[in-house]
Amino acid sequence: MKKVLYVLALTGCLGFIVYTLHEHGVPKDRTALAELGSSMGIPALFFSFLVGFPFFTRKKGDEEEIIKYTLDRCSEFYNKISPTYDERNTKYLIDSHLIVTEKISELLSSRGELGVLDLGGGTGRTIATHFYHQKNVTWTYVDASSQMKAQFELNARNSKFNSACKLSDINDFLRRDENKYDVVILSFVLTSMTQELDYEKLANKINDGGLIIIADIEPEYTAKKPDYEVSVDGTKYSMTMKPVNALELVERFQKVDRHLKYCKSVKKQDQKRYSYVLTFK
Repeated sequence: MKKVLYVLALTGCLGFIVYTLHEHGVPKDRTALAELGSSMGIPALFFSFLVGFPFFTRKKGDEEEIIKYTLDRCSEFYNKISPTYDERNTKYLIDSHLIVTEKISELLSSRGELGVLDLGGGTGRTIATHFYHQKNVTWTYVDASSQMKAQFELNARNSKFNSACKLSDINDFLRRDENKYDVVILSFVLTSMTQELDYEKLANKINDGGLIIIADIEPEYTAKKPDYEVSVDGTKYSMTMKPVNALELVERFQKVDRHLKYCKSVKKQDQKRYSYVLTFK
């Protein structure tokens, strides 16, 4: 009821102001606005203040606060954006992840069981979630962001697959871990890495017949939109991403005796390339 009364009062006040402006003209500055309010009564003054206050008090560039991060602080950046990380997933990003899950599923069908190493796994809602109820899947998760890891563990709390979660830098993990896997995933990870990926260590993580799956943003798209921006509770967090060229990845993996098996480009409606998915054997 209070809202209705407020709307009615505001509407009446607005009508009064419209009539006043029609009779006396539009005030051109704050002094004229004050004189108009005092001469025509409290309703006009109140409504003029209500409408004019944000305009007159707003500072130039006074917009949503932006906090910028560099790649060497990427784990801090992902800690900040973890609560809303999945809310900005576009169709093209989801399409890219679906190709990754398709390749994992194909290998699972042929092998019967699967050991997956998910490097920079994020929240798990775009890839791991497709395998939550697969008892024949073992999922090893690695991420340098403690809050992303916490989100993954929360999302996977009722899953049936075997999982182990590690808080670690990717290269550090590759150098310490002695296990081998059927699939290693780096999905939209390389563009956030400060140091170059240890390709040799990664190449040695794959079982015979296994796959390395890499998905990431096309460098042309990154060049046009280098800043990854996410809003959380009125603050915008931003990090400038590093372009990663698919052809360079092919060349780097060839040097460690891993060869391209599959390549797919994800395009937007305007046919401009958005991302790519590569698999290496």
